[in-house]
Amino acid sequence: HSFAQISIIEKALKLVVYFSKNKYKTYYATTNANGIAELKKNFNVGSYKVVTCIKKNKYLKAKKTKAIIFDLDGVITDTAELHYLAWKKLSEELGMYFDKEQNEALKGVSRIGSLEIILANNGKLDAYSYEEKETLANRKNEYYKDLVETLTEKDILPGIQQLLIDARAKGIKTAVASVSKNAPRVLERIELTSYFDTVADAAKVKNSKPDPEIFLTCASQLGI
Repeated sequence: HSFAQISIIEKALKLVVYFSKNKYKTYYATTNANGIAELKKNFNVGSYKVVTCIKKNKYLKAKKTKAIIFDLDGVITDTAELHYLAWKKLSEELGMYFDKEQNEALKGVSRIGSLEIILANNGKLDAYSYEEKETLANRKNEYYKDLVETLTEKDILPGIQQLLIDARAKGIKTAVASVSKNAPRVLERIELTSYFDTVADAAKVKNSKPDPEIFLTCASQLGI
């Protein structure tokens, strides 16, 4: 399919968060290097920005957009580098190889799941018990939390704060769909907590992205 590019700031409020089993196909809006939103049918973990639906290559004309559900990493702020540095530190302590290319495979994956990917890449998947893996994952999380404390309002990605302000003015609900249990603290550090009606409870989400569970959880928490 070919889709016209749109300005994410000018058009994002017109995108519709709509979940349906049969009536509409689901597409994902991603931003390219120039900050322009493009709709794509297929997507990779960590690449999607705003969940929306279209029919016959045209935007749905809804009477009122009820909500916008945001991912956190690479959408509201970029914490990917912080995760990378934390996993890199843990990997080096364990004598394992880890680079930025491998880090791409961890986006949207749970902490234990990420650790197991790193272990598998180093032939050590079965070298630790589940309890030991939990200990290692928690150690990485402490490294990450230390790095989160360095975030400020300056780390909000361009256009996001104004988009949230516009959503509030139009009475559109907003939510954050992140599998990270640190998402609330990240929002606090960049001073955006008050702009969101809800943040998905990562502890209750069983399936990592690209499974849509976390987006459905947000929709439920928003009452839509």
